[in-house]
Amino acid sequence: MRPPEEVDRVEWATLSDAMGEAELVPQYLRTVYATYGEPGEASEDALSDLLSCLCCDWRDTKPFPIAVELVPFLAHTALHLPSRREDVLFGLATVAEQTQRPSPLSGPVAAVLREAGAELLPCLADPDVMVRLALLRLLALVGGPVPTAVVDAVRGVRENDDEEEVRATAFGALARLDPDPGRGLAREREALGDPSPSVRLTASLAALRRSGPPYPEDVLAEIASTGAKADEPGHRTHFLGGPGRRRQTIDTLTSDPDAALAVAERWIAGGDLDRRGSSLAESVDHVWRDREAEVVPLLVAAVGQAGKREELYRGIVALGRTAGRLADPGPQVREALMSCTDHADLHVRDAALTSLARFGDERVLSERFALPSSALVPFAGRLDALPQIGAALLHASREVLGNPPEDTGGWPNERSRYLAEQKAVVELVQALAPEPAARLVPELTDLLGHWSVKEAAAQALGGIRMSGNRATAPELIGLLRTLGRATRPDRTGGLRVAAAVAVARLVDRTMPDGVHGLREGGAGARDQALALVGKLVAGEVSHEVRALEQVHRLGAVGLPLLPVLRDRLAANSGKTRLAAAVAYWRISRDPTHPTPVATALVEEALFHVGVTRQSGDIDTALGALELLAEMGEAPEQLRERLDRAVTAPGRFVQPIADRPLGAELDERLRSAGRLLLEE
Repeated sequence: MRPPEEVDRVEWATLSDAMGEAELVPQYLRTVYATYGEPGEASEDALSDLLSCLCCDWRDTKPFPIAVELVPFLAHTALHLPSRREDVLFGLATVAEQTQRPSPLSGPVAAVLREAGAELLPCLADPDVMVRLALLRLLALVGGPVPTAVVDAVRGVRENDDEEEVRATAFGALARLDPDPGRGLAREREALGDPSPSVRLTASLAALRRSGPPYPEDVLAEIASTGAKADEPGHRTHFLGGPGRRRQTIDTLTSDPDAALAVAERWIAGGDLDRRGSSLAESVDHVWRDREAEVVPLLVAAVGQAGKREELYRGIVALGRTAGRLADPGPQVREALMSCTDHADLHVRDAALTSLARFGDERVLSERFALPSSALVPFAGRLDALPQIGAALLHASREVLGNPPEDTGGWPNERSRYLAEQKAVVELVQALAPEPAARLVPELTDLLGHWSVKEAAAQALGGIRMSGNRATAPELIGLLRTLGRATRPDRTGGLRVAAAVAVARLVDRTMPDGVHGLREGGAGARDQALALVGKLVAGEVSHEVRALEQVHRLGAVGLPLLPVLRDRLAANSGKTRLAAAVAYWRISRDPTHPTPVATALVEEALFHVGVTRQSGDIDTALGALELLAEMGEAPEQLRERLDRAVTAPGRFVQPIADRPLGAELDERLRSAGRLLLEE
C-alpha cells in the first residue's frame, strides 16, 4: 500500500495502460485524495478513470504494466474511502482475474495484489456484503503464499459471517490460500454438511475438482439438488474478478459429459430455473463432440416449459443450432418448434421459423407466415420460393432497412430484431443462385439504395445472366459503375470493388461484344472495371480485406489481376493473405502460390506454431484450412496435428486461448480436416 505523498515517485508516463492516459494518473489520484472526506462527482469521475486505466474493456484479458504501480495506491484508496470501496475492490478483483492468463506481467501483478490483499483485511468486516465478496475473490484468485494472518482472517469469515454466499466464497478462497491436502479435505467434509446450500455447492464443486471424472454419484446428487437453487445475491456477484458460481458449476460438471447431462436432465425436469439445465446441456455440446443426439431431447423438453419470453427465445435458438447438425432432427424437434410459430412475440416466432427452415421444413413456406429473411436463406436456390424471397427483399428495402429503431434496452428488442434482419438480408442475397437472382433484378437494384446491403446486392447482380433481358443491362451496368466510382474510398473499399467486379462479370458473361448506351465496347468496360479493382486491392483502400474478398468472384475474367494478388500474398495481415490466396486460386486454379500461404496460416493461427507476424483470428485459420481442402492440397507438416484435432472426443482447444473452439467452428475444422486427411 502506498500513501498519497509517493505519487510523484513513479514515472507514470512511461507505463502502458488500458486507456492510454497514464500521464494523467497523478492528477486523478490527487483528485481522489483531495476529497477523501467529502467524495463528490469529481472524485467519482477520477476514480472511474483510474480503474479504467487497469481495465476498460472486457477484451482486456491480461494485466497492463501500470498495474504494478497503481494497485498499491488504489489499495490505500479502498481502505480510506469507504463510499467507493466496493468499486475499487471490484476493479482489483478484475485485475486479479487478468493474472490468471499466461503473461510476463501476471506474476509481478499477482504479487502486488497479494500484498495489497493482506493489507486490506479490515475490509472483511465491512457491512457491505459486496465488499467482502470482492476482497475474498481477489484473495482466491491470487492465491498463496500469504501470511498466516490472511488465512486466519479468511477462516474466521468462513466460520462466522452471517451471509451464506460470503461463507461459500471464503471456503473457495481457503482452498487457494491454504492448499494443504489434509486440511483441505477436512474443510471439504465439514462444508458438505453445512446447512447453507451455497456452502454445500461450493464444497461439492471442490470435491469434484479433487476427484476428477468420472465424478462420484453422491456428490453429483448434492449438486443436482442444490445447484439449480443456489442464487447469488447482488447484481454484481458474477462480475467479481472471475466466473460466478453458476458458471463454475457448469464448467466443472461439463468436464464429465455423462454426469453433466444427467444433472441437466434433473434440472430441466425440475423447471429449468433461469435456464440452468439448458445452459449445462448446451455447455456439453460446446465442449464435447457428437453429443447432439443426447442434448437435443433435453433442449426440446426445456423449450416446452419455458416461461419467460427471453428464455423461450434463447431455447429455440439453441435447439435450432444443435439439432441442425443432426442428419434428421426428428418429429419431436419439428413439432416443438412449430408450436412456437404462432407465438405472440415476433422474436420468438422468427426464431422458430428460422430453425424450421434450417431443417428444410417446407411448412414455413405457407402463406400464413410472414417470413423473416433468415427463414428464406435455406430456400434461396429454389425457384418456387421466389415470391416469398422477392416480397421479403422489398419489405426489407422499403419498410425495415431505412428505419432503424432506437435501442430501448433489454434483449431481444426491436433494435436487435432490426440488426438481425439486416444481417439476414445480406445472407439471403449472398445465397441466391444466378437464376433466382436474375428474376429478382428489380428487388436487388432497390437494395443498392441501402448502405448495409449494397455490397451483397452488387455481388448478386454481378453473377446473373441477362441474356433474356438485354434492354435493362446498360442501365444496371451504368448504375454499378457509378456506385464503384462515386463512393468514398476511406469507407467503402469492399463496396467499390464489389461494384467493379459485378460490372466486369456482367459485361464479360452477358454482353461481351459491347453494351449499347456505353461509350466503350464490352471489352473496354470490362477492362476499366478490372483496372479499378487492381488499383483498389493494391493497397489504395482502407478496407483492403473486404475488397480482396470480392475478387475471387471474377473467375478467369480476373487473370490480369494475378500479379497484384501475388504481391498481396506477402501482406502483413493474415486476413489479407487469406483473401488474396482464395482469389488467386479461384482465378488461376493454380495452387502453387496459395498453398504455402494457407499452410502457414493454419500452422500459426490454428496450431500456434512459428508465429512471426499478424496471423489473424481463428476464422482466418479455418478459412485457410478450407482453402487447402478446396485445392486438394494436404501438406505433410499438417497431417499429424490435424489428425489429433479431428479425431479427439472433445472439441478442438485453441492453444493461444486455452478454450474450446465452439460447436459451429469446430464442425468447420472437422469437415475441412477430414477432406484433407483423405487426400
